[in-house]
Amino acid sequence: MALRQDLTENDLKMLRYMNDPVRFWSASALAPHFGLSAVQARNQLDALERGGYLRRVEETVARSEPTFTLTGIGIEAAVS
Repeated sequence: MALRQDLTENDLKMLRYMNDPVRFWSASALAPHFGLSAVQARNQLDALERGGYLRRVEETVARSEPTFTLTGIGIEAAVS
């Protein structure tokens, strides 16, 4: 797991944004809020997942891309 000090300011902004009543986010849904392309947002989400801040929600036929949600440490980082 990554340490909180390894997070960039952009990582923290994304985690804080995701700590919202909407709990499940895809890259294409987040990208416009951060001025990123869907590919850039996906790369950031993948990195946050590798760090343990996010977890991937089961992919289904109804979803064309993976959806992510915060983990416990992701929530801690978002509110600190």
